[in-house]
Amino acid sequence: MTWWSYRKPPTRRQALAGTAATLGSVAAGTGQVHQRPDQGSQPPVAAIAPSQAAGTLRARVVIVSGTGAGVFLYSGTPGAGNLIASMTQASTDPFGNHTLTGGFATYSSVDAVQYASHGVTYFTGSLASGWSSGHAGLSFGADQVAVTAGSGAGFTFVAPSGDTSGTTDTATLNAIGGGATALLLPGTFYVDAPVVLGSATALVGVFTGTGNPSANFGAGSLPLQPVVIQATPGFTGAGIITMTSSGSQLGGQVIQGITVDGSQISGANTIHGISAVGAVAQVRISGVSVYGGNSRVMGGDALHLNSNGDGNPDAWIVRDSQFQKAGGYGVNMAAGVADSLWDGISCTANGLGGWFVVNGNDSRYVACKGQTSAAGYGFVLDGVIGFSGRVYFSHCGTGSNATGGWSLEGGGSGTYYLDWNRADEATPWTYAGSNSVRTPAAYNTSTVTPTFN
Repeated sequence: MTWWSYRKPPTRRQALAGTAATLGSVAAGTGQVHQRPDQGSQPPVAAIAPSQAAGTLRARVVIVSGTGAGVFLYSGTPGAGNLIASMTQASTDPFGNHTLTGGFATYSSVDAVQYASHGVTYFTGSLASGWSSGHAGLSFGADQVAVTAGSGAGFTFVAPSGDTSGTTDTATLNAIGGGATALLLPGTFYVDAPVVLGSATALVGVFTGTGNPSANFGAGSLPLQPVVIQATPGFTGAGIITMTSSGSQLGGQVIQGITVDGSQISGANTIHGISAVGAVAQVRISGVSVYGGNSRVMGGDALHLNSNGDGNPDAWIVRDSQFQKAGGYGVNMAAGVADSLWDGISCTANGLGGWFVVNGNDSRYVACKGQTSAAGYGFVLDGVIGFSGRVYFSHCGTGSNATGGWSLEGGGSGTYYLDWNRADEATPWTYAGSNSVRTPAAYNTSTVTPTFN
């Protein structure tokens, strides 16, 4: 038989007194007072010296400094050809492997990738011979991400800064180098000076679409959308977007899927929406809207093309675009623009007229409109003295222009082919000068009174 005995537990006072006595006692042979449980600590494991043993380094702070210093990772035994990663400012590691400085880098036998403060860059080469950059990269900056590949300039995603003064976005858009493509994200880019496009430079809205705050589409208007480059009230310059040659050929620019907004410009001005002057060739414009404001506060042309000492703009292709509410013309080709295609272009409610076309040998206009001009005609065609080329218009139309529909003038000997075009004005056609007109009913003879369908 087992006997159990009951022992009364200590009171709270007794327990506290015993704990205090223990904590205040001196450890035998040490002369030190016992620590409370919450005062205990475990010292870190001592670091293992390099090359002495395999193991784990555990430390709160690691400081690497000095000439040739760095962090180097190897595959297998450290040595030549075995480096797989580094973080150093030295150009080689202790075994002569070529490294990339300025960030964390990883290596294979034929290429390397560096992760630095403003992006990621791809290199080719070897640990033995060194590394060559410029093949591909991803870089980051304020409001933009740039992607490069091969020997080209690549493309850059650009977001609006929100700086309504125009300073930031003007600098950002003008920093896009020649040969680069800027993919503009939705929003409004404010500019206080021209966006200057060099050769082979592209401004592309990532979402295409247009609107017109002054129009009524049946149930109301539509705001400008979705990628807008807007001139600030104090904007100064020849045009919101400009391309101007200076002693050499310029060309290859692309403008696509954006709205150019001059509706906030203040004061009398002759500012154009898009301006190209001189030897500017092979430009492509599509899905673009240029808007001068409900009161036509942008005083110049929506699209302005002119010559300088280098020559004329040449071989343009413009499609599916709107040029509206400018103080001048919708499209003004004051110098001959030859070998070009204009397809599905609307020039609406501009101040001086829809179109002003000088010469333009072998250019074609398809399904274009010139309408509701405050003054002037829908189309003014001017074949100047010395012009002997051919110009073609098909399925184009005018309507509700203040002066009339079409006007052909000039002392040249050019031929204008008008095929299935239309004019709704009371004065559909005026003629002066010496150029010829041919229509489907009289393609083999000349006439000064074309038939409109």
